[in-house]
Amino acid sequence: MAADMDWERVWQGDFSQVQQSFHESLEVRCIASSGRGVITLAPLHAGELLLAERALQVAPEKDLAEMLQKQQTELDDLAWKRLDLMCDGGDLAVFSKPVALRAWPGEMGRERSSSSISLPSMRRKVDLNAYRCAPPVSDYAFSEGGTGSGTGEEERHSSYGVFPLASLFNHSCAPNMCKVLLADWVFLRAARDIEPLEELTQFYCDIRMPVEMRQKELSELFGFSCACPRCRFELQLESNDGDGSLELWRRFYSCEVPLVHQRFASELQGLVEAAEAAVKAKLETMDGRATSQCGHWALWPLVPALQQLAARLRLDGRLEESLELFRRADEVVRSVVPLSNIHLRLHSEMLLTCRSDTTLAESLWLVAAGFGSGLQVWQTLVGFRLPRLAARAASLPAPVVPGRCTIHFRWEEGLGSRSLLLWSAAFRSSSEICLDASKDVLICNAPNAEELKVSCSNVDVARMETKFSRKRRCLTVIF
Repeated sequence: MAADMDWERVWQGDFSQVQQSFHESLEVRCIASSGRGVITLAPLHAGELLLAERALQVAPEKDLAEMLQKQQTELDDLAWKRLDLMCDGGDLAVFSKPVALRAWPGEMGRERSSSSISLPSMRRKVDLNAYRCAPPVSDYAFSEGGTGSGTGEEERHSSYGVFPLASLFNHSCAPNMCKVLLADWVFLRAARDIEPLEELTQFYCDIRMPVEMRQKELSELFGFSCACPRCRFELQLESNDGDGSLELWRRFYSCEVPLVHQRFASELQGLVEAAEAAVKAKLETMDGRATSQCGHWALWPLVPALQQLAARLRLDGRLEESLELFRRADEVVRSVVPLSNIHLRLHSEMLLTCRSDTTLAESLWLVAAGFGSGLQVWQTLVGFRLPRLAARAASLPAPVVPGRCTIHFRWEEGLGSRSLLLWSAAFRSSSEICLDASKDVLICNAPNAEELKVSCSNVDVARMETKFSRKRRCLTVIF
């Protein structure tokens, strides 16, 4: 789906060839904790385009509900049903059978012939679901100091849109999707490798804020309390701070970071080290409940300070130390908002420090995976600030996904038969999957996948039967 799109034209503002598209492996399901949501049937690889959707209507935020209320008579039946079923704060319809995202809502919903969406309901739909549209490209591009375009309050509210399918994806403070809004289009991608049956999530609030502020904003604006793994971890961390030892850590979270000046650099480094030591000490008291991912989340408040210190060290010519700090910050950012504009800007600062082909190739892949392929896209978002690297970037091969996809397997026993289930994000068609066998080993391989060897005795390849599900990216081998 993404391979067919000319992203260079898209980033130049030409959407004439863009069509709405939906990943075939996505399903809408009832989810106990959030009413409904979207899951994937297949393993997904970082950078896969999952949804490209055009807004039903774009208008200033204050006018959008009224315009949609008038426009509903002009919508086709499917578009109207999708709009009608968008969350407006009331009880969501319960359904027992999953519905493919591309077919949503299936047989659900009322008929438009005898119904219309009231203005109060439409206003609630806009309040709970509208996205800010048409942000300037500079919101995504690398900018000096790692900040955005500084868009004014009035401009931020001047263009909002409603996307009925994109709004089906629930919130997480550590989402597994990244989101790009260009003109009246939204593009959602897998921000990391995603396992089958995992729920797909985006963010609704500024996930850079402390957990209490995120919880407050989500409750006031969207009417729910976030129970994502990151929130649960941070709330538990805070509840364990009876002695107040995390106070310095909280100050970093509240952006109370001293300005970096020559005479303050060593002082800031000492504060960062003290805050890190305090939060790591708290992690050790959690009795093994803190995963490595929790360890990264715990360091999120320190990312701005790590960036400032790294930039200071770069100015002082201490490039190896600078690169080490940037890489530490990059690892933390990837645990919260991978393939985001925050991630892109941080990595671009790292590229300023280390202009090796390896770091440049990482930058090219990050742009291709999160924002669209093509050298001109990289030039628009990163290369324009690094003109000396543009020629080298053009000479490098097209970016490929770092690392190969894992092929997973599971044995299943049936009446008189035995089956081997193989699944991988690399499985796109049965013709690309290669099976071979020796006396005691079955070998499976596919493009962009790590070869898998499974122990099994007396394998007769000629007598094996196979069934392939493209939607699930799963190959069943029947012996």
